[in-house]
Amino acid sequence: MLTIEKIIPFDLSLIKKITQEPSNLLLIDIETTGFSPKQSQIYLLGFICIQDQYLKLTQWLCEKKEDEYELLYRLSKLLHASHTILHYNGSSFDIPFIKKRLNMYGILSAIDAIKQIDLYLELKPLQPYLNLENLKLKTVEQAFGFHRRDKNSGRTLINIFSHYTKNPSIDLQELLLLHNEDDLLGLYHTLKANDKILFFKSAASESFLIEELLVDVEEKLLKIRVPHKANFEATIIIAPYTLEISLEEVCISIPINSDTLYYFFPNYKDYYYLPLEDMAIHRSIGQFVDKAHREKATKHNCYIKKRGTFIPLLKNYNITLNTYKYTVNDSMCYVEITEDLLMDHQLLSNLFSQILLSL
Repeated sequence: MLTIEKIIPFDLSLIKKITQEPSNLLLIDIETTGFSPKQSQIYLLGFICIQDQYLKLTQWLCEKKEDEYELLYRLSKLLHASHTILHYNGSSFDIPFIKKRLNMYGILSAIDAIKQIDLYLELKPLQPYLNLENLKLKTVEQAFGFHRRDKNSGRTLINIFSHYTKNPSIDLQELLLLHNEDDLLGLYHTLKANDKILFFKSAASESFLIEELLVDVEEKLLKIRVPHKANFEATIIIAPYTLEISLEEVCISIPINSDTLYYFFPNYKDYYYLPLEDMAIHRSIGQFVDKAHREKATKHNCYIKKRGTFIPLLKNYNITLNTYKYTVNDSMCYVEITEDLLMDHQLLSNLFSQILLSL
């Protein structure tokens, strides 16, 4: 079995953002002769670790099919429970494949006790906000600045490995090693997504701290700004809101509607509708209105009208203020902008948090 080791001239800052114990982190990728661990084998395993404050790339390449046992045995000796394995979609392929092959050889290992980070699963919920066509590693790594040299697909490499075992050559060897190396270096570059992952996890878990809040009313927009340090910039549409993340703050822009809206009373059976006034009143008062000028209210006309300026609210947003709609069946409701609302930082903070939670 061939062993290749080299130092990668990258800094350690990305890895240090992932774990407090970077020396225990392993970036792992395997190459196999097929998708089925029962019928196929691992012919190449590569991993990146930290050694003496440097990133070290190690690759174990089988020179013949029988070398797989040695590859897996070495892996079993490498792994210990304090390790953290980082991979890309390895939860559904690499790790189950490795486990199956270890079991087939009867090799014991600590792989079941090891913490894993699957960057694919971390990024999957964020796909709508990443502006990426798909989440294939080649697509993601390119978005984060890595351009691979390897041009071969995994399927092509299976044939290359088959030729390599029969007629070994440096050229074939380099093709096999390059693909695996680029997968690992691409995985490393994808760690740049960690700032976004942490931001969205914080937003979705109610742990996003709002210590200061600034409110601006611009033409047809209410802007809520919260100072926040971020290592990336992004603009995200969460209709009808716009979320702007900059290096210094997070800003949510809310459209302002100047219009006539309707407040719909609950329990419409307790109300009369007055057609001439185009409004509903409670039966306790409506009983004194001439019967010719009143009718039983329905859920569609059990309202009072309000002319003003409004902002839209999320469907499930809880608020003590009156909410207005265009029609009773509208999923979007609105609240009137008043001086009291603009001064109510608790209410606006709650609204800000609710919008982040909707990500």
